[in-house]
Amino acid sequence: MASALSFADAAAMRAALADNDTGPLVVIELRPPCASERIEISGGFDGPDPVQVVKSLCRALECGPGAVAAVIDPTAHGLRGQEARCYVLDKADRRVARICGLSFAYVNVAASALANSGWRPGMNREMGARADA
Repeated sequence: MASALSFADAAAMRAALADNDTGPLVVIELRPPCASERIEISGGFDGPDPVQVVKSLCRALECGPGAVAAVIDPTAHGLRGQEARCYVLDKADRRVARICGLSFAYVNVAASALANSGWRPGMNREMGARADA
């Protein structure tokens, strides 16, 4: 029978892995009733692709990319890169999420590109067909 990792072992493993991923991190903080509260996305030296961030956001919110729009966080005006923050609004202009580490412009451009391509949550990424079809 395998034993569970102790807290110290898990902390040591996380610290060791942190050295391998030196790229920026984007954090999506979701509001209820969303099942997830927080999504952390990393990827590469320049950070994650904004399209992948919007796809993760849409999957969590269970909506298409045309149903969301990002606006600047008033307290983060002028901040760029890892310090950038924005709010995501639904079609009723309610704040449904906050994204830290990505500007509102990148979020809106990525959402627009996904909407124009016809992407929807649940689609097979390679074939462009529904995964459950």
